[in-house]
Amino acid sequence: MRSFLGTLAVLPLALVAACDDSGGGSSGPTGELHPWAVTAQAEIPDTLTLHTRVIARSCAPNGGVCHNTKEYPDLHTPGNFVTAVSRPCNQDLASEPENVFDGCEPEADTIEVGNFRAKIAFLGAEYYDEQTGNFGRPIRIDKPATKEYEGEDIRFERSGDKIVEGTGLFYMEEGASEGWLLNLYNLDYPSYLALQTVVGGDPNGNGVFGAEDGWAEVTPGKPEKSYLWARVTGTVPGTRMPLANQSLSNPEYVAIACWIETLGRTATVTEKIDYDECWYARTPTDFEWTP
Repeated sequence: MRSFLGTLAVLPLALVAACDDSGGGSSGPTGELHPWAVTAQAEIPDTLTLHTRVIARSCAPNGGVCHNTKEYPDLHTPGNFVTAVSRPCNQDLASEPENVFDGCEPEADTIEVGNFRAKIAFLGAEYYDEQTGNFGRPIRIDKPATKEYEGEDIRFERSGDKIVEGTGLFYMEEGASEGWLLNLYNLDYPSYLALQTVVGGDPNGNGVFGAEDGWAEVTPGKPEKSYLWARVTGTVPGTRMPLANQSLSNPEYVAIACWIETLGRTATVTEKIDYDECWYARTPTDFEWTP
């Protein structure tokens, strides 16, 4: 199997290099379709056929394997398949933050404690301390605290707008980037509920705030930023898909790539796949493999 880094290096060049508008812009792809693309164009002309022949086939029939009703994203119907367009990825890993792919990380909310501001990397689940009778939540931020905070008031913001404020909640040692929100019983119920919506931008804890990369389950026009494409080609961490059933053929990979590459902001199940305007259809990569 190709090296992870090597394939990632090739994919963006193959998919977007020709879209560089330096030197006067581009009039679109030129040259003959690759034979795999010719096959895909004849056999998989639209979104519905792509789902029926490729996506649905790759899922096991028992409703609990692959992306059926028990998995995220649920791709088992054509309608569900098109809703993956522009949808956040890795939303099923809230209880496994360490496994979230960088590109799927959400936009970070921020905190304000006096004059100190920071992006939230991670806000953990509540815990209860039986000895003290207190309960709280661990918090990690993107920079060291400039002083020691012992029960400071805190404000949470998203894009400059207040999410919630709390009195006497914030605890963190000087120079640390990990601390606690304690005394959560000080919050009224609406504020407590608002706190549940606060999100961190680096849940896997590797120091990368991945939302800036612009990934989604399917990112219109950008297979190289689409988690669905990355999972079926094995270019992101995790088991390569499909896991349960027959692996994909090269024409089927071309169909997926060209569907994503030529998408608008939304998709319909009857939408045609425009192979003639697809760069990948000229120089596809051999992704066929045997699980």
